[in-house]
Amino acid sequence: ENPNNNYRSAGFLYIPNGQTVELNILTDNFGAETTWEFLTMDNEIISSGGPYLNSNPILHTEEICVPQTDTCIQFVIYDSFGDGICCAYGEGEYWVVYNEDTVAAGGEFGSEETTVFCTNIIDAVREINPLQSVSTYPNPARDRLVIDFGNLSGAGVLRIDLTNLLGKKLLSTRVNPGIKQTVLNTADLPAGVYILEINNGQYQKNIKVILEK
Repeated sequence: ENPNNNYRSAGFLYIPNGQTVELNILTDNFGAETTWEFLTMDNEIISSGGPYLNSNPILHTEEICVPQTDTCIQFVIYDSFGDGICCAYGEGEYWVVYNEDTVAAGGEFGSEETTVFCTNIIDAVREINPLQSVSTYPNPARDRLVIDFGNLSGAGVLRIDLTNLLGKKLLSTRVNPGIKQTVLNTADLPAGVYILEINNGQYQKNIKVILEK
């Protein structure tokens, strides 16, 4: 009967032929402090999220539609308390995956951290990132996981971490330059899905690993 409340309007961003970006955030113990945004270079919001619940660390995964070509995207993560999401109150972290490449990652920052990635130069990024040639087998694995570095060169010392989906590090090792392969003993780990992180301090590659028993 009140004609002043008979309608509702909302704005939205239309992205023709968009591509999917995967955002993974492992919150610290104070998820209510964490928010994020994907923005165009003109600071137009493409997508935003958070805050989350205060609890033990929880992995949140979002799929975001972004423009496919000839543009760059800003990813901004905020912490309202100003201490990031790692490492004083839980070892939280985030990583953004586009076209199988990790284009942003971190956890140690203050009030906010911004990363810019360009969807029209991802192929060039893949060529530059030397860790893209790293592979693993078997996958699914059982008692052992082989990490093959192939002809990898110039990447320096590598840090290898196997984490569960909550981001807890279960196995870690370091590999010196020139090593062709290394093996992780996974016999004591339960069946499930894990993330293998290969990092040389400049580049990172994440591989999803399935363990079967």
